[in-house]
Amino acid sequence: MLNKKQASLILRVNRKENPSYLIQIRDNVENAKFKFPGVLSLFGGEVDDFETGKEGFLREMYEEIKGINFESVKLEHRVYDWKKDLERVGNEINGAVKNNFNVFRGFNYDDFIPGEALGKDRDKKTTFRDLFYAVKEDHYFVGETDQIGDLDIHEGKGIILPEQICRTAILYPTDKIALMHDYVMRKKSGEEC
Repeated sequence: MLNKKQASLILRVNRKENPSYLIQIRDNVENAKFKFPGVLSLFGGEVDDFETGKEGFLREMYEEIKGINFESVKLEHRVYDWKKDLERVGNEINGAVKNNFNVFRGFNYDDFIPGEALGKDRDKKTTFRDLFYAVKEDHYFVGETDQIGDLDIHEGKGIILPEQICRTAILYPTDKIALMHDYVMRKKSGEEC
């Protein structure tokens, strides 16, 4: 039902007064096979069984975005096993956002995901927790750039979204938590957030 491995890009775009992220508006195709059509997400996708997280990431990036040489961008590799990491990560985020994580998150883990958001699995009863726990390896490749030139986006629509909006916007659930965790990790390291 749900993919076991996925890989995504967290690309911070450094702007003096307004740090931002490269975000995707997912295609909103009726009867889409993928989950959460039409919402914001990070660029990325499923990692095939025979691929490493990095191989799957690079394949997805070259399928979705032209104009960024990912071999030359310094990327930090983070891997979440949400069944093990969800509570710890949630607690870290909650502490950093002054106990407002439930508000920023926008969903409760034990709520059912609306069927329309489940794509081909729309007839199944799935909670947000089910979605998280089904992902055994969630690879995030985190980098930053001072400039983005002309991008050729092949799936969805790419936008540069200010960090403050990302914290409160409706995003694909695992991407939302990973982005908020990136915010916390940067805050802990003393970066301006």
